[in-house]
Amino acid sequence: MDKTAAAIRRVQWEQIVLEANNSAIPKNAWCKQHGIKEKAFYYWQRKFRTEAAASAESTPAAAVPAPKSAFVELTVLSYVNCQSAVFLPACVSLQSEIV
Repeated sequence: MDKTAAAIRRVQWEQIVLEANNSAIPKNAWCKQHGIKEKAFYYWQRKFRTEAAASAESTPAAAVPAPKSAFVELTVLSYVNCQSAVFLPACVSLQSEIV
């Protein structure tokens, strides 16, 4: 098989594995519905996972971008009057522990 045919076959199997993995049904049922041999499916899935793991191991940690984090400002009340705060069930337990 020449390189072009191998590249086309690889792209086709990448799409098949991606589609099956994104499906809500079990992979064996998905393969049966789409006329795919399970052995071939699992061969290609294992091949892609092995390649992904190998490339992740060879990538230095500094080259992987850090995840972006978002901060949300929270307003904290400094004083809560438990007698008037009927909507706060935590005050009831705090009040009973204090007394």
